Amino acid sequence: YDHLDLPSLHKLIELNGKPLSIIVPRGTAAMVNELETEVSELDWFPIDNKETRMGTLTISAFRVEHYGYVPWPGRDSYTGFNGYVITGESGKLVFIGDTAYRQYRDSSGKFVDKQGRSVNWKSRVGRGGRPDLCILPVGDAHYYWNHSSPAESAEMAAEMNCSRWLPIHYAT
Repeated sequence: YDHLDLPSLHKLIELNGKPLSIIVPRGTAAMVNELETEVSELDWFPIDNKETRMGTLTISAFRVEHYGYVPWPGRDSYTGFNGYVITGESGKLVFIGDTAYRQYRDSSGKFVDKQGRSVNWKSRVGRGGRPDLCILPVGDAHYYWNHSSPAESAEMAAEMNCSRWLPIHYAT
């Protein structure tokens, strides 16, 4: 929800010269309907690593520790946010988007622990060997229950044994 950039998607379609195939989290396809392109929803719930194929690529969804800026009252839900593992002939890419480093919510999205429980990030990114590239967030650490600090992002990269780490965040 909170990082959808329709102008960038419009530009990608323009550069591609034809409609794209877009994968979005469960419950968010309506947000990209104006693009008039193929949209598929991929969901990690109730178990991680639900997957689909696009050509030679396999795209798997996994849970991140965020809430995707779902408007109230739906904020305590698991709709609207995914991490993705993309595997193909030339390697494995992990894209997390926004996440906290530790787990502060249960599977329904409700807060469970102010201290935060450890997350086994390596198990969340699943099978397929060592990631060649991990695109990980460096968000506002003040909102630690939804974002990871630069240091926590580096720890996630180390825990997942990433060959390369690309720290990102929307508008930074």
